[in-house]
Amino acid sequence: MSSVDAVVPINYLDLCRICLAESQLTDILMFGETSIQWIKDIKTYFNVQLQFNDHKSTKLCRCCILKIESWRKDLHFAANAQIIIDFFDERVRCVLGIDTEDD
Repeated sequence: MSSVDAVVPINYLDLCRICLAESQLTDILMFGETSIQWIKDIKTYFNVQLQFNDHKSTKLCRCCILKIESWRKDLHFAANAQIIIDFFDERVRCVLGIDTEDD
């Protein structure tokens, strides 16, 4: 067998489900009650569906976990910014006498 034909064994259960990294892995099903939220967020952010009875890897590398955590912070920040924008809009409409029921 030549070096080109060599087989490298890979345990696909020990790969990041998102990027195939092999190090700094965490099984998201071990997060307890928050595992359900992680599964939902992974589906939303990466469009990858994980399940509790999955026969595929349920592990994420630190980099992919950090991406989701950063995305969650961005969502929170955007939601708070929208509250402020809505407040400013309401105040301007009030000052200008624009009916807020028209929207």
